[in-house]
Order: sequence, then structure tokens, then C-alpha cells
Amino acid sequence: NTSDPVPFTLTVYYTNTPPSFDLTGHVTILENSDDFSAADFAENITKGAGDEGYQNLTFNVTLLAGDPALFAAFPELSPDGTLSFTPAPNMFGVASLAVSLKDSGGTLRGSDTSE
Repeated sequence: NTSDPVPFTLTVYYTNTPPSFDLTGHVTILENSDDFSAADFAENITKGAGDEGYQNLTFNVTLLAGDPALFAAFPELSPDGTLSFTPAPNMFGVASLAVSLKDSGGTLRGSDTSE
């Protein structure tokens, strides 16, 4: 004997894979330099899994150590990986920075930040 079939629902949820990137290296400039810009400072930029191409990406740059007065305009990375900043006049020193990349996919079932 066999029972009647009993239906059920199986749901597979989308997960947000964090974006990823690589940095090309360190930056060294001279005191009183002009505005700095380096294309492709961040490279191999991906939005996560193959089905996440619709998401928007935003880089976040954070000062870990050093004097923020080194910068007249704080370093930023554009979505295409270009690093830009303006050094403050008559300032010199070392700044340690961290970069993360956030996507617009949210965190409901996954991560939206790559560090």
C-alpha cells in the first residue's frame, strides 16, 4: 500500500557573494606634489557571482594610521579602480589605509563587502 502524494514547497534563496579586487601596490609621492591619480590601482574588480552583474560597487577608503592632515582631499577609489587624492601642501609622513569594496546586493543572505 502507498499513501496519496503530499505536495511540499522547496525554496532556494539567492545569496549575495561579496565583490573582490586586488590592489597594485603602494604609493610614494614627493612633498608638495600636485593632485595624484592612478588608473587601475584596484584591478581584477568583480561584482561577485556571475549573476550579480547588475549590482553597483562602491570602494571605501579608511585611514588606519597616520595624520589625516597629509591630505587636502582624502584618497578615494572610483568604481573603475582609479585612485585619486590631493596631498596637503608642506606635509610629509606615512599613512596606512584600508580599502573595502561594497556592492548594492545587501546582506540578507550573504555578504556585501570585500576587504
